[in-house]
Parts: sequence; C-alpha cells; structure tokens
Amino acid sequence: MNLKRTGRYFFLRIIRLRGKPYFVAGGIFWGIFIGLTPIVPLHTIIIIALTLATRTSTAAGIIFSWLACNPLTFFPIYYLSVYFGNKVTPYHLDSAKIYSIMKMFEQADGFIASIYILLDQGYQTITLLVAGGAVFALPLGLMGYFISLKIFSITQQKRTSDRG
Repeated sequence: MNLKRTGRYFFLRIIRLRGKPYFVAGGIFWGIFIGLTPIVPLHTIIIIALTLATRTSTAAGIIFSWLACNPLTFFPIYYLSVYFGNKVTPYHLDSAKIYSIMKMFEQADGFIASIYILLDQGYQTITLLVAGGAVFALPLGLMGYFISLKIFSITQQKRTSDRG
C-alpha cells in the first residue's frame, strides 16, 4: 500500500465533502471529539446521533473519527484519558490499582461478589476514562472545527468564484 497515495485519496475525499462550511466543520468537530474518547465500540453510533441532532455532516464525523481513532492512536488515547482522568476526577487509576482489582477478583467469594467488584471499580474506571478523554478531546475538537471552518469557507469561495 502506497501511504502517499492513500493519504492523498483521503485528503481529496475530505476536501470534496459538500455542504455549508459550518455543516461540514460541525461534523468534523464531532468526529474528532468522539474519536478521541475511549469509548471505541460506540463511536459510530454516538457520532450519527450527535450529527443528526445538531444537523451537521455525518460523513465528515465518521471519516474524522476513523482518522482520530485507529490502531496507531489507541495507546495515546487511553494513556491521555487516564492521565487527565486522574487529574479531574476523584478516582485514581494506575498499574497498582489494576493489579489490586485483579487480586480482588481472585479472592472474591463467588460470582455475585465478583459482579459487585466489577460494578464498583468499573463505574470509577469508566468515569475516569470518559472524563479524561473529554478533557483532552474538547480542545482538539474545537481546534479541528475552527481550522476546517476556515478551510471549507475558502474552498467554497473558490468554487463559487470559479462558477461565476
């Protein structure tokens, strides 16, 4: 696979997105924002719901979600989510905590006790990851929105001046 050719292909696909600049930029915001949160299995569903609710570009949202969240970015997304989640929530997650949770599972008295451990620790972990992900994804999503708004405004002006 030729990376330069593939990159150019996706660049052209993005530039050729149609619609008002704020329509496309809004989709790009949702794609970057949701794509950088650690809720990977739900990205597409959430992006479709949010872009339909805000009347922005679903195609742009999904494309940018795939660009933001791919196998090369999984580790940084989760690392930054834990880092910022530790800062902004009362919960704390590190390797020692994960090890202690695993020990609790080993020592649990049956399936029901394991479920209670999972519910308690799972809630804290999910809260930490989602809050941390939102903290670092929001500025990047906003930056993507304003940059793409400028780019698509310029391309729309060029299209209208070429026609007229």
